[in-house]
Amino acid sequence: MIANLRSEWLKVRTLRVHLLLTVFAVLLPLAVTALFTGLASDAESIGGDDLVAIMGAGMVISLMLVGVSSLLAVSAEYGYNTVRVTYAATPRRWKVIAAKTVVNSVVATVTMLIAIIVTWLAGSTIVSQRGGEVALSDGEDLGLTLAAMVIVGLVFAWFGTGLGMLIRNSALGVTLLVLWPLLLENVISLVATLANFEQIVRWLPLQTAIGAMTTAGSDALSWPWSVLWPLGCGAFLIGAGLIVDTRRDA
Repeated sequence: MIANLRSEWLKVRTLRVHLLLTVFAVLLPLAVTALFTGLASDAESIGGDDLVAIMGAGMVISLMLVGVSSLLAVSAEYGYNTVRVTYAATPRRWKVIAAKTVVNSVVATVTMLIAIIVTWLAGSTIVSQRGGEVALSDGEDLGLTLAAMVIVGLVFAWFGTGLGMLIRNSALGVTLLVLWPLLLENVISLVATLANFEQIVRWLPLQTAIGAMTTAGSDALSWPWSVLWPLGCGAFLIGAGLIVDTRRDA
C-alpha cells in the first residue's frame, strides 16, 4: 500500500496542472478577500464574523479547483491509458483507488488549510491597518465555520475522485463537477420549492456543504450533519466508482 501511495503522490506532484490548480486555490480567495477588505469604505467596522463570511465566498472557488484537481488525478489516467500499467502492477484495483483517495484527500486538506491561514492573516492585517480589528471571538462558532471550509474541501475532493472513476472523461467530469453545485442543485431546489417539497433542498449535498462554511448558523442541516452528509455522499460516489471500475476493462 505504501508503494501505491508513493506512486500516486509522484503522479500528482509531477503534473503541472495539479500545481497550478493548487496555487490558484490558495491565491484566488486571498485576492478576493484582499480586494474586499482593501476597498471597503467601512473597513474599521469589519469584524471577525464579517471576515470569515468574505473568506467563505472566496473559498467556493478553491473548492471547485480542489475538486477538479482530484478528478483529473483519476480521469487523466484513463484518458491516456496509463491506468493499464498501474493495474498491471497492482491487480487489486481497490488498493489503487484507496491510494488515489488518500492522496487527493491529503492534498485537498493541506490546500484548504494553507488557503484559510494565508487569507485570514492577509485579511486581518489589511483590516487592522485601516483602523479595524478582527478576532475569532467576534462571532459565534467562527472556528466551526473555518473547520467546515477544510472539511468541505475534502467533500469536493471525494466527489472529484468518485466522478473521475465513474465518468473517466476529464472534460465531461469537470463540467459535471462544476455544474453540479452551481446549476443542477439550484434547479432541483427551485423545482422542489415550487412543488412545495422544500424539505428535499436540505439534502442537496454540495449546496449543504457550501452553506456550512458560508452561512454559519443558518445551515439547511445543523452541524455536524451539514458536513457529514456530503462526506457520506462523496464516499458513496467513490464506492460506486470502485464497483463499476472492477467490472469493466481498464
